[in-house]
Amino acid sequence: MAHMWTRRQSTEDTTVQALIGVPNIAYSLSFQPVPTIITLKAATRGGNSLGLTAANGSLFNLLLTVSWDTQADDALIDQQAKSLRSVGDDGEADGVVQ
Repeated sequence: MAHMWTRRQSTEDTTVQALIGVPNIAYSLSFQPVPTIITLKAATRGGNSLGLTAANGSLFNLLLTVSWDTQADDALIDQQAKSLRSVGDDGEADGVVQ
């Protein structure tokens, strides 16, 4: 797991540097914890739309929202978003991302 967090920080730093020149870029990165108490309670009320159970353990959702002004920056934004997503791939390999 330490490898994933080290890579995440490095990737975030690289991504931010690559996007500095994008005019009027705005982005938000949100973490939503999903502790087992939530999935336990959901099970007693019919489950949840993600199909999560307490057996999945404590999790979190990650939401990246980005906006910018010009279509000319679409490819750069897409490339950097995919780079951030690749950190999740490392987490899957380490067994900390589902």
